[in-house]
Amino acid sequence: MNLDRIRFMREYYDYSQAYIALQLQVKRGTYAAWECGSDMIPIPKLVCLANFYSVRIDYLLGLTNEKHCEVKNNFDSKIVGKRMKEIRTENHLSLRQMSTFLNVNYSTLSKNENGISFPTTYTIYEYAKKFHYSIDWITGRSETKKLLETIK
Repeated sequence: MNLDRIRFMREYYDYSQAYIALQLQVKRGTYAAWECGSDMIPIPKLVCLANFYSVRIDYLLGLTNEKHCEVKNNFDSKIVGKRMKEIRTENHLSLRQMSTFLNVNYSTLSKNENGISFPTTYTIYEYAKKFHYSIDWITGRSETKKLLETIK
């Protein structure tokens, strides 16, 4: 996962890490760890960051060069779960096959699909990367299902 754009966007607008951390309601050290990749940014905070900059999550994570996102929203685990299940069924995979394919615990993936627990950013990123779906679509921020202009 490429997190260079998260730092790039902050520096482009000449914001401090402390300012962005305040916007995301986290400590500066927490944000700094996300920005340098030593800790994984939770998907709800990634949605907030994308909303803050008015860009696609796919863009922030280096999956596309397309910046514009037509919708801003808050993270809804039910929408994410429904869309994760849709991806799995469209690709003719059982829950067990998908959990093995992604190297994710079966019961955790089941809870994610049922909207009981938040999926990790890694899980959603892997769905997007392996099946070419937009993270913005998976999280309900966009109606564009497939990744736009994917980066090789």
